[in-house]
Amino acid sequence: MDPGDPPNVAGWPAYYQEPEYHELWLNSDTMPLRNEYAAVLALPNGWTNSGVTLVIDFLAFTNQLSNPSDPNQLIADAAALLSPNALGSDETS
Repeated sequence: MDPGDPPNVAGWPAYYQEPEYHELWLNSDTMPLRNEYAAVLALPNGWTNSGVTLVIDFLAFTNQLSNPSDPNQLIADAAALLSPNALGSDETS
């Protein structure tokens, strides 16, 4: 890849490597940044950008789940809400 010299007007083809393909958004460079972003969202003042403030209230979220006192049910409920893929039985216990 020569900077400023793409192979055609569409640029370079997307980078896909088996078995990750499009899931390379999570790697050794982005993981610490994503962790830092999540930590900032959990602060009392949250994160503000362009006049919009985002704050995660973990207790309010957890109290909306079916049985927050049961750790296994809490993980299952949270995963069902936050993940597009169901967890396997080996991932929930």
